Amino acid sequence: MSVEIIALVVFLLVVASLCAFFYARPAKGNDIVFVGLQNAGKTTMVSKLLKQEKDFLTATSIVPNVASYKLEDSKKIQLIDIPGADRLRFNAIQKFKSSVCGIILVINSEKIQKEVRDVAELLFSLLTDEKIHRMNPRLLIAANQQDCAISGVKITELLENELTLVRKTQGAALRDTNDDERVSVYLGKKNSDSFKFSDLPMKVEVHECSGKEGKLDAIRSWIQSCA
Repeated sequence: MSVEIIALVVFLLVVASLCAFFYARPAKGNDIVFVGLQNAGKTTMVSKLLKQEKDFLTATSIVPNVASYKLEDSKKIQLIDIPGADRLRFNAIQKFKSSVCGIILVINSEKIQKEVRDVAELLFSLLTDEKIHRMNPRLLIAANQQDCAISGVKITELLENELTLVRKTQGAALRDTNDDERVSVYLGKKNSDSFKFSDLPMKVEVHECSGKEGKLDAIRSWIQSCA
């Protein structure tokens, strides 16, 4: 076989591989999704980002709140406030996960030590979701209501430790289930006994903030860079 034919074959294989790669990749999403437990401050935070005091603000969200948000370059994206109740949250996440480019996990840092297990289980369900994994969104942990609360660094440590435990308990529970029911995305590194956010393929940041007081500059900057 001549050198020219070999080169042509190699070229065609490379082109075919590149086409398969790009067509297999999901389109980049255009939504920023706010998730968290009830009373974490998601709706208040989104309202302040939109500079609305009344129209968007509700006591408890029972349906996703969706609003257009203009970036500095005049590009518009969607901010989606997902309800905090378990039964409502799951269905809402299923609806919007195919269009997500960023996830903001809003945490009530005044209650995180009591709620850390529930927050970790919520985060585990997001990070091991196959569709979300393929979308590879950025993740922001928003340590909300920072007055007299623990720091973002401490919250990171609490979540990493709790996610390590959740990963073990979920793995033990799933060993007795059928293969089709198992979590297809492993959280973190398989050869590591402890979980770290740095193990994830997505970029993870933690910022302290206060939606109630409108101290959201770090959140605005993150949204701008994410979109």
